[in-house]
Amino acid sequence: MEMGVTGTASDVYVKCEGCGASRPMSDAFDTSLVLSQPSILPPCRGRHPHLLNYCDNECDKPAKSILLGASNSWFPLTIPVLSLPPDDAGRLSQLVHDHWVVFDKIETKDNLAFSRRIGLLKDFSDFSDDEIWTEIEKKRDQQDQGDGSENTDLKNA
Repeated sequence: MEMGVTGTASDVYVKCEGCGASRPMSDAFDTSLVLSQPSILPPCRGRHPHLLNYCDNECDKPAKSILLGASNSWFPLTIPVLSLPPDDAGRLSQLVHDHWVVFDKIETKDNLAFSRRIGLLKDFSDFSDDEIWTEIEKKRDQQDQGDGSENTDLKNA
């Protein structure tokens, strides 16, 4: 094998040690050349070493050149994503959940009002103390009942 300047298929040459003939690797990827000169590629043997798959029977199809690269081009990672913008009730529920370390210690609505006065509830400016307190109580009830509704799996819902 001989390398050119860039390392692209047209700059990589395969050379026969026996007769000294050489060809660029790009010939193996030129479908018109491969179809017109079937001897460019060996016959398909039904092997897929990149997939660790070896067929017992020989394949009768013509061989195809493939360029192997990063494994993620063969085995991509797919992650389904569903994003639903929260309504105000959902937003408040999420905010209470995110600040639960603070809200877990608040025992009365007066403590909540005091927390607002000293600036601990800046993220809750769109909500009244009554709305926040109702959400806190709802979260406490869920925890007491062991209701895992806050961890709803949308994929299986």
